[in-house]
Amino acid sequence: MPAKPSPTPTPLLWKLLQSLGLGVVLIFHSLFPLMGPSRMVYYHSSSPARSVVLACLLDMLFAGAAFFCLRLLAERLHFWRGTQFCIAAIMPWMLLVLDPSLLYSAWAHLMSHLSEQSRHPGNYVDTTLALGTRYLIFLAWVVLLVGLARMLPRVYGTLMTTGGVVLMGMGIFAAFALNTLLHTLHWRPLTGHAAPMHIHADADAHPRIIWLVLDELSYDQTFQHRPADLQLPSFDALAAQGTVYSDARPIGYWTEMVLPSLLLGRQIESVRANPDTRLLIGNGNGKSLLFPSEETITAEAQRAGWNVGIDGWYNPYCNILSGTWQNCSFTDMEDPSGPMLLAASVRQNMLMGAVDQLREVEQDLRFGIAKVEDTALLAHAGQLIADPQMDFIFVHIPVPHPPGSWDRRTGKWARDEPGVITSYEDNLALADRIVGTLLSEAKASPRWSNTTIIVNGDHSWRTAMWRTREFWTAEDERNSHGGQFDDRPALIVHAAGQTAPVVCSAPTSLLQAYQIAHQVIAESSNPAASNPTAR
Repeated sequence: MPAKPSPTPTPLLWKLLQSLGLGVVLIFHSLFPLMGPSRMVYYHSSSPARSVVLACLLDMLFAGAAFFCLRLLAERLHFWRGTQFCIAAIMPWMLLVLDPSLLYSAWAHLMSHLSEQSRHPGNYVDTTLALGTRYLIFLAWVVLLVGLARMLPRVYGTLMTTGGVVLMGMGIFAAFALNTLLHTLHWRPLTGHAAPMHIHADADAHPRIIWLVLDELSYDQTFQHRPADLQLPSFDALAAQGTVYSDARPIGYWTEMVLPSLLLGRQIESVRANPDTRLLIGNGNGKSLLFPSEETITAEAQRAGWNVGIDGWYNPYCNILSGTWQNCSFTDMEDPSGPMLLAASVRQNMLMGAVDQLREVEQDLRFGIAKVEDTALLAHAGQLIADPQMDFIFVHIPVPHPPGSWDRRTGKWARDEPGVITSYEDNLALADRIVGTLLSEAKASPRWSNTTIIVNGDHSWRTAMWRTREFWTAEDERNSHGGQFDDRPALIVHAAGQTAPVVCSAPTSLLQAYQIAHQVIAESSNPAASNPTAR
């Protein structure tokens, strides 16, 4: 009987590509945002991404080299088939357990879709189920592999061959990724440029607008179903001399789309960034165009001779509104790519990129940066308001956006109180404190009698998305009535000179905020527009 032919040895190049492919899988959660076609990770970054990009490069190369050496050793010891089984078994673990954000992201998009269908779609998936699903997937996969290896060896062999081809394809992608990341090492964010100052003969008599966007400010929690133990004196004071829109209609679920919509005065369908990290917007016809900064409310203010000051978070306002402002500051200290952080060293990012559990949980991360970031934003907003030459002031601050970073019971930052448990309501108290501080500074200005105040959320409290996170508290569960989603963002407007409260209960688009600013600017250019008898 002739001897059974031995399997054809895998070419060395194939082994190398498959090993690089495994390296890609290991850091996929960090690598994909950097390689994705939208380029939004760079668009949102307020500082160079060198430490993140270099960490991805080194992680991919070191992981690929380690897998390559492991394979050569396993083949020499005649244990490659067992090693192959182990690698196949841990794939779901590497994708879903080391990077649970993939599962969270799937839940978030599902919940956001449901939330658009109904204002109160009911209870959502419990946190335990969301967390346990990834482990069940892993265990089910291992059981399936064992069953195929024992009962259907030919199917198992085909699966391993297919997996090898897929890994080789990932290895080819790794070669492309290496080239792209090398070119990205020296990337720097765009900064924009300032417009020349306008000089007013009588600045105190010139109309003024202060537009404050508070991220994730919910009408329901702020006014309609406010918890009994939550005091919001600044919101109440503003409502007592302003117009509260009790049925403001949202114009989007995601901040990166809502804010450009507000600035343009029309709802946009999608956003992405071009290779130069300039903002592209979609208008629903499948085409994208460069964000038209010349059509924004800040550009309109410039044409009317207004001085514009901007103080923003998350969206790179100084870039996308370039040439339409006199004073602009933008910061975003959040994580740009998976578990990696702009502020971390290359070594720290390499460790966090390979093992996600080494990274601080999201709440601890927020604790660490909130005091610095929010305080800096508030200070710059105060400087803009105190500047007598600033006519249009636009401020976007990341509160009451979860996770909780403020303890309303002690009036301290959560980072200063180890072990404290904070909630969305705590962040609402912080938002109220910020509104109170900025209102006090606005009222101290001789321009107060000519000042219009606009305060709104970009969207409401997205309970569906946050309920699966580790920082969701019992207070959040109780005050959201079991995770129910109320889609109404808060919208409060104090018109210049207004002293009596008004409640508008009619459904009103959040774009009303833009319309009010537009009207004030138009009337300053044409006073007859606000006085029919003068025509």
